[in-house]
Amino acid sequence: VLLRLLDQSLATSQVMVRIGNETQHEGLIGTSVVTSGYGARGAALGAVGVLGPRRMDYAHTMARVAAVANYVGELLAER
Repeated sequence: VLLRLLDQSLATSQVMVRIGNETQHEGLIGTSVVTSGYGARGAALGAVGVLGPRRMDYAHTMARVAAVANYVGELLAER
C-alpha cells in the first residue's frame, strides 16, 4: 500500500497529502501520508514520504518532505 502511494508521487515534485480514508486502505484510516517525488535532469527517480498520525503539523511535515526530496534530487543531479 505504501509503495503504491509513493509510486503515485513519482510523476510530480509537488507535495501530496493523503489523510485517513484518502489513502484508500482501511488499515491507514487513522494515519496521514505526506509524499513528494524527486529526480534529476527532468527524470523522475523516486519518492520520499512520511507516515504519521492524522493530527500532525502538516505545514512542518510538508516543508520537510519537500526539502528532503529537493536535496536528494540535487545530489543525484551532481553525479
